Parts: sequence; structure tokens; C-alpha cells
Amino acid sequence: MAGNGGWGEALSKAQATVSQMSLEEKVNITVGYGSKTTACSGSVPAINRLGFPGMCVQDDPAGVRGAEGVNSYPAGVHVGASWNKSLAYDQAYAMAGEFKRSGATVSLGPAVLGPFSRIARGGRNWEGFAADPYLSGILGANSVEGAQDGGVVSCTKHSIGNEQEEHRFEKRDPVTNHTIETSSSNIDDKTMHEMYMWPFADAVHAGTASIMCSYQRVNNSYACQNSKIMNGLLKTELGFQGFVMSDFKGQKTGTASALAGMDMTMPLATPYWGSHLLEAVRNGSVPDAQLENMATRVIAAWYYSNQDDPSVPPVGVGIPYDIHSPHTMIDARDPNDADTLLQGAIEGHVLVKNIDKASP
Repeated sequence: MAGNGGWGEALSKAQATVSQMSLEEKVNITVGYGSKTTACSGSVPAINRLGFPGMCVQDDPAGVRGAEGVNSYPAGVHVGASWNKSLAYDQAYAMAGEFKRSGATVSLGPAVLGPFSRIARGGRNWEGFAADPYLSGILGANSVEGAQDGGVVSCTKHSIGNEQEEHRFEKRDPVTNHTIETSSSNIDDKTMHEMYMWPFADAVHAGTASIMCSYQRVNNSYACQNSKIMNGLLKTELGFQGFVMSDFKGQKTGTASALAGMDMTMPLATPYWGSHLLEAVRNGSVPDAQLENMATRVIAAWYYSNQDDPSVPPVGVGIPYDIHSPHTMIDARDPNDADTLLQGAIEGHVLVKNIDKASP
């Protein structure tokens, strides 16, 4: 990390905080844990003595998941069809306000740049903006800016080549008992830069504080242990300053994923990190400097999105562990967002005129 692109102050604060952490505390903030008080998709433990309250990581395809007093927003593909940069920003800003008031720290979106919709049958194409890298990049950058101006960490996903829902998890062959690996997105360097990486570059330049690595393999190496993607393209070539988070249960190895540039695993420490990462650092398999960098990236993202502001609500306050049990309801909606909701619903509808019977 160099603190480029407006990250200087956040990096300085993060380095000062991390320098006071024990080895165990550094390991703890790189992993999720099972919260019994909130229904956050993922939770990062607190370090109360240093004023770090932990993080609530929450899904964000079209609004805050697991909360009551929130709105449902148009899908990414609908925003993409509007070609409206201001709308992309405004919707992300409005959604971020609801995330923040609900106690969510990290919004898993709204800049969903993979799937890229190159496969028409892709099960999650609706989350992304378009199959055009230029359009996706611009709207993705606007969304990152809107979300982080609204007070949350924006997690841009999924890096990279995450184009299908089929064969995204490995499984055992019942006949041979051999492991069948996930699909592999095989992408040459030219296509990687001109298509798949293009919108991620725009998101990084917009300051996205987090990026999620995907389930499948990229050029036969799992995305969450792919050093070429994380250390090479994201952190070195693009100068990404934030942290790389695994897709949920997307981590496949312990030491290899840490060395390859993954900074946080979700939703739990097991089976690869936690005590295993602690042991790897102690025995030298993972250098102290690597763990220091991982922890610094996580805390820098927290500072970069102004989560240390005293006005930030308690972590997970509006996302109850059991919505059917007695709890305090948080109405996170803002009446001023009504026009953004309406315009978002309207502008994605595109009417095409069939001139001279050009179409059947």
C-alpha cells in the first residue's frame, strides 16, 4: 500500500492502529465469525480497546438484506439500461444510507461487475450493469462513489470471470471418489484487460475500498488464491488500496490464499485461517509483513469510509438475528429518496422502435 488516490490519511491512521494490535488481533480481523446478535451476512470481530467496533458485512444486490425498514431498489441490469450516471450514483448513495442506518459497514455491491453477462444464461446477470465494459465501468465507478459518499465500504465483485452459476463449487465424483474442480474461466491477457478488468479498473480509480474474489478458477487457478489476479492485476497494476475478501466459502487454501493477496475470508475463519493462519505466521510460512499488510488494508478501508465517525450507528443494529423474535425495529428509509426510487424504476424501461421491420 502506498496511500495513493486519497488514501493517505486512512493509511496513516490504519498503520497507527495496527501497530498496537497483537498477533492474534491481526489474525482475527481477517476472518468472519458467527454472530449471535445480528443476521449480518458476515461479521468481523471488534477490538474494543482500540476503538474498533468490528464490521457488519451485508448483501447488496438491490438493498439491505435481512432488514425490515428498508426499500427494494431496481436491479443492476435495470440501472444499466438507463445509461444514467447520476441515477447510478443517486441509487448507490440512497442504498448506502439505508445500510449505514441499519448498522452495516460493508455493502457487498452495488458495483457488481462480474458476472459480465457474456453468457446469456448466467444466473446472476441481473446484478451487473451490462455486457459492455465501458458502460459497466462508468456506472460501476459512479456506484462506488455514491455508496462510499453515503458512508459504507463498497465491495466491488466478483473478481474475475464469474460468468455462470453452474459448476462454481467443487464436488466429489460418486463413482471414482475423485474431486471435480469448479469451472475455469480461461482468459487471455488482451481479453482480460480490454473486457473483464476494464470495469474493475474504473472501480479502483473511483476508490472502491473492497473487492470480492470469486468462486471459480481463473486460468485453472482458484480466484481466491490467484496471485496473478490479486497481487498482480489488482494491487500492483491497478494500485488497489483496499482489501480483497473471499466470496462466501470461496477460500480453498490457507497459506496460499494469504500469499496470493487475499486479505479477508468470509463467512468464518474455519477451515483454513483463524488458528491455522496464526500458526502459519508463527512458523514463518506467512511472513509477519504479509499479515501486517492484510490487517492494514482492512482497517484502512474502515477509516477511508469514515466508520470512526461517532455518528455511525452500532454494528448490525437494524439487522436482527431473529426477525421473528422481539427486537427493536430500525426504519432506515429516507423520504427524500422517493424520487430516486421512482426514477430508477422508470428509466430502465427502454422502448425500441422497429423501423422498416428491421426486427421480426
